[in-house]
Formats: sequence, C-alpha cells, structure tokens
Amino acid sequence: RPLVIHGTGPVGRSVEVAIGDDRRRGRVADDGRWEVRFRPLDVSNAPTTMTVVCDDQRIECTDILVGEVWICAGQSNMEWSVRRSSNAAAALQGEMPAGVRLLDLQPGAWTGRAPYQSAQIERLDPARYFEGDWSVAGQDSVAEVTAVGWWFAARLHAELGVPVGIVDVAVGGTPTEAWIPRDALASSADWSAFLRGSWMDNPRLTEFCMTRGTENLIAPMRSGLTIPGDAIGPNHPFKPGFMWAAGIEPLLPYACRGVLWYQGESNAETVDRSIEHRGLLAALVDSWREGFDDARLPILFVQLPAMDRPAWPVFREGQRRVLEDRDGLGMAVTIDTGMRNDVHPPLKKPVGERLAGLALAGPYRVRGVASATGPRLERATAVRGEIRITFDDVGRGLRTTDEGPVRHLEVAGEDGIWRPAVGEIDGGRTLRVSSALVPDPAFVRYAWIPFPDPPVNLVDSEGVPASPFTTAPFGTDAG
Repeated sequence: RPLVIHGTGPVGRSVEVAIGDDRRRGRVADDGRWEVRFRPLDVSNAPTTMTVVCDDQRIECTDILVGEVWICAGQSNMEWSVRRSSNAAAALQGEMPAGVRLLDLQPGAWTGRAPYQSAQIERLDPARYFEGDWSVAGQDSVAEVTAVGWWFAARLHAELGVPVGIVDVAVGGTPTEAWIPRDALASSADWSAFLRGSWMDNPRLTEFCMTRGTENLIAPMRSGLTIPGDAIGPNHPFKPGFMWAAGIEPLLPYACRGVLWYQGESNAETVDRSIEHRGLLAALVDSWREGFDDARLPILFVQLPAMDRPAWPVFREGQRRVLEDRDGLGMAVTIDTGMRNDVHPPLKKPVGERLAGLALAGPYRVRGVASATGPRLERATAVRGEIRITFDDVGRGLRTTDEGPVRHLEVAGEDGIWRPAVGEIDGGRTLRVSSALVPDPAFVRYAWIPFPDPPVNLVDSEGVPASPFTTAPFGTDAG
C-alpha cells in the first residue's frame, strides 16, 4: 500500500524523508502538519532505516521491517495480556520471532473504580492519552501485550513468513460509541442522541459507563481540578468519540492491513441495547473505513463468548447479522471459550488463532487454510414438519465434538413459543431439526442461552464451533 509518513513541524519549512535509498520531500502546512507519500514498499525481513530532516533537526529510525500491520482495538478482553492468559507459560518459552513487532500503547488513565489523580487527568487529552514505542517480540514485551493480538500475529507470521506488527489501543470498559468519530455520531439520526447534554448523565449510555465515569471523575471535579472537556462533558475513555480521537485518528493516514476488534460487553447490558448495537457496530465499520480511506478495510471481530448474562444471546445474534450488513468482515466464534460468571475468560489463544484463520482464508487468500468461521448458517427451509438448515464453511463436513446429538436446539411455530428440538446431521452440510411439540415449525434457533451447559457441540471438521443463531426476525419477541 502507499506509505504515508506524517508528523508536525514549523509552518512552511521543508521536510525530507529517506527510506533506504528512496527520498521524498514535503512542506509543513499552515496547520503545522506535514506528510510525505512513498510508493508501496516490498515486504522485507531485512531491516532498513528511515531518516527525517527539517532544518537542523534530524530523526533516525532504525531496524524497520516492512510487513503486515494490524490494529487491535476494543475493551478489556482485547487488552488482556499474554501473562494473564491460559497457555502463557508455553507462549513465553523459547526463542521469539524477531519478525513480530509490537506497539503496545498505554493509556494515561485506566477505567477502574478509583478516582483519577492529577497525573491521570493531565492525560485526558486525545493528543496525550496514549504513549508507547515499538518493540521487538521478546519475553518481556510479549508478556504484557494483548494476548488475542499476540496469538493472531504469531500464527500470521508463521503462515506467511513475513513481518507482522500489531498496534494495541484497547482500553477496558470502553463502549462502541467511544470509538466512533463525533461527526459520524452527530450526522446520524440514530446516534446523535449520544451527544445531547453531558455524557455522564445521558441515558443513551449504559448504566455501567455512567456509574464508572462518575467514580473516576466526580471526586477530582469536586476538589477543584480542571478536567479537559467540551459541551458534552469532561473527557474520559467512555465519552462518545473519545477513543476514536485518542487512539485511531492519530494513526491516520497510517497504512494498516486491517483491524481486530474485541468489544461489546459494555453495550450488552439490556436486550434493547443489544438490538441497537447491530447498527452501532455497522456505523463503526463505515466510519473507520472512511477514516482509513479504504472502503474494504478488513475488520475481524470477536463474537461474545458464553457467559451468564441475560442479553448476551441477542447481542451475539446482532454481531452475527452485521456480517450480512457489510462486506469484508469476519467474526471469530467463541461460544466455547467463556466462563459462567467471569467476563474475562483467560483462554485467549484460540480466539487469536481463529482471527488469524479468518485473515489467512479471507484477505490473504492462502490456499489450504481453513476459514475458521465455523459452520455458517446459509439458509433454513421448513419441509414437512421439520426445518432443514444448510450451512456453509463446514470444511469436510458437520460433526459434533462428542459424536452425540446436537445440543441446544429449539423450534417455534408462528406463535413464537420455543420448544426443545432434536437435530440430525444429514450429509455434510445439512441439519434436520424437529420437535414432537411443534408439528409445523416456522423458526429454529441454536445455543440461544447465555451460558450453554453442557457446552455446545456442533462444529466443522476442524473443530471450530457454529455460531449461535436464530432464524426468527431479529429484535422481535420470537427472535
């Protein structure tokens, strides 16, 4: 991709940038910014050097590789480090791949329960909120980086044999609306309500966001500390638009290959919010693609895992249906990785590796790599007292992990009353579902439970689980 080097400097001054033997010149614009555009560079495992010269100032960056860069964003499950994850000991043993580079950007203020102190408040400026430097993969750097991002990068590097970089900007608890540009929210009839009045008491935000924001900000505000802010309230990671301004906009026009997104817990408090999130996630996709000037920017996201929270089946279905709303997306199914009462399941390796499988089979089009989508609902047809479900992306065929019947199936008639059902795998792609209690089934749903127990067992030939789903209209009582 065209490579844009950008920065700030004295207005009107000339800037010269050299990468290897290629030199380009630019000039600092009236807003103090400059950028220089290079042709797409060849992928290279051989380190190169970049120098930037303006008047008597000279910056030199060494040991630069050219490869695939992915941005890792979202909330705490993306932020969750390798050190705190299952499989950490094995991941941190042995030699690390020098071709994997990490930019673990650290926020100036976390989102725990404690009131912010003056040092944190000083960083509540989008231009100062994140700090960090690139590092080569090593035991110390890998231990603290995003676990999902690390296992994604490690598999990508192993499969492609090219340098892979990840940029981690995840912050715990942040809601989807914090990651969407303010102007995109303001211009939408659906989302402009996020910007009415102070976000700290705006009912369009979840109770969690308003409560935690109050815990962080009220005490310092009452003590007389000045907190940066504007018409919709003081700055905070939960404030609509703040994470875009602090974490994503400063990267533009950086050339990245795609985005990994693991978020949703803060938007899944109620069924109504879970229903609306389908459109909110689509709005995030549109605004990020516009920001990166790439209408097909790959955005691979993680479907929420199993957990005993009532609204999560609806939220997971909304995530699944966003795949119908926008092209170029991928969803890693994780219904088999969750914990009943813990929002932070430590099993992150399969999550990262499934995202890598989505990338390898999707944007990279690597032959022979399973897609990692899991069995994907293609169509459902009512035929003589049963519903026949056809799946795509089954590999060599549907199966169950224990060779037993498919668990957690239900059917409903037009009355929308759900009854337990049985399913029979017929051939490689079809599941026949019926119930003696529903002679004329109209809808079928699978794993429509916050925390399926016993676990789900419908998988593809590689063992990747099928996503929970319903064929009823989304957002209705039946759905």
